[in-house]
Amino acid sequence: MAALLVLLVAVGQPVQATELQEKPQEEANDSATSPFTNGAKLRTDVWIKTKIVGTPEFPWKTKVVIEGGSKPAAGHDWVQNTTSFQSYGVASSVTEFGQTSSEVSETWRNDAGQRGSFQSGAFTINWRTMYVEGHVSGSAFYNGQTVHSSAQTSILT
Repeated sequence: MAALLVLLVAVGQPVQATELQEKPQEEANDSATSPFTNGAKLRTDVWIKTKIVGTPEFPWKTKVVIEGGSKPAAGHDWVQNTTSFQSYGVASSVTEFGQTSSEVSETWRNDAGQRGSFQSGAFTINWRTMYVEGHVSGSAFYNGQTVHSSAQTSILT
């Protein structure tokens, strides 16, 4: 992104190639937490790796986890993970979850008395995509209250 900005600012002036070089982005990640009243926390994490060499795939993982506190009650408490990817560029697209669009998403809810909801996979993009944002929106009903947390990151393609 910085290389693009340098190029745009330098229009009409000579630009040395060394100014445009950047270290390739290997991965991007983010995490966030929100508290429950009993001291437990709802943690959300999103992670995207650069494209696997020789394939058009970008591996990713998201998780939403209740940390601390007592064990969630099966059939009563739940943890939900909504993962989405949005592509940016002229007529860009991302393919994942059996969908192809500028934005795709999938939700998974775990109400089996476990602490987490996890998703992972590998999305692909079209050649017009400049970068992709990954977002995880987590929510949980636990200890008699609903809490939300979200994390977001982006990766240059």
